[in-house]
Amino acid sequence: MWIIYDRPSDFPEQFVARKWIMDKPTSEVMTASDLAGIRWAVGKVAPGSVCLARDPSDDPKIVETWL
Repeated sequence: MWIIYDRPSDFPEQFVARKWIMDKPTSEVMTASDLAGIRWAVGKVAPGSVCLARDPSDDPKIVETWL
């Protein structure tokens, strides 16, 4: 699962995709300057993934999740 973030505190000028396995983040991280770029990157490493919209209870920095 890849979770896309909008400028998290550790990358304040980037969109970030972090790979999660179950409920734990891995060390795999991708960055891009815009949302389209990070979506493209996720599509390259996880083709066929499905996008889930952000849940209102998610951290405000989360944009979406790709499964």
